[in-house]
Amino acid sequence: MNIQPIGEANDYVGKGMAEGEVAREHFAMSISLAQAMVKGTGNHYSEYMVGGCMVVHGKVGRNVVVQMTGGLAYMLDEDDTIIPKVNKEIMKI
Repeated sequence: MNIQPIGEANDYVGKGMAEGEVAREHFAMSISLAQAMVKGTGNHYSEYMVGGCMVVHGKVGRNVVVQMTGGLAYMLDEDDTIIPKVNKEIMKI
């Protein structure tokens, strides 16, 4: 299954999916205390997120965990492409 939201999307987009793809930029943007495990993300992953925990085991776009406050992001970086995308001035790796 491949879901491609047009416009804004809120809670329950893709709920209950066992496999598939939700194509969208700004994944987990401006939400609090969310928990997610995803295979990959587009640009602006966990932008302005407060708390919570994200697990990514796949490719990510630019702007990784931009301005995330007090949360955790676990990312599997098998090809050394994620760390250069993290703003080390405001994020601890």
